[in-house]
Amino acid sequence: MKKAIIILSILFFGFNSYSQTHLEKLQVAQDSAFKAKVIYAAYEASIDLIADSTAPASVKRFSQIIISSVANLDDNIITGLGYYLQSIPATVHIDIKSSQQDISFGMPFVFSLFAKAWYKDVQ
Repeated sequence: MKKAIIILSILFFGFNSYSQTHLEKLQVAQDSAFKAKVIYAAYEASIDLIADSTAPASVKRFSQIIISSVANLDDNIITGLGYYLQSIPATVHIDIKSSQQDISFGMPFVFSLFAKAWYKDVQ
């Protein structure tokens, strides 16, 4: 019985921690000032990735979508980019106080994930 209670406690605290982290990331991703930084970084990354001869075709296609619709970009895409930008451990720590430079640095990593999922181009 003790073992079951301990296991349930660990699961509860683990889920609660994940849920809190998820909600915090979502709140940051939905912040209007953060979204403005994400849009700028997405546009900047799109231009760079299209010009990059080593970028995968799926990343270039996704970049083209961002460039062609940056003036009227779907809010869900912006929020998704902002959310996943905070979730990539390989980049600098991103949060609501992050500089434009940090957000721009992490954006190509997010594009790679989005493009591979969007076009099912998992290698």
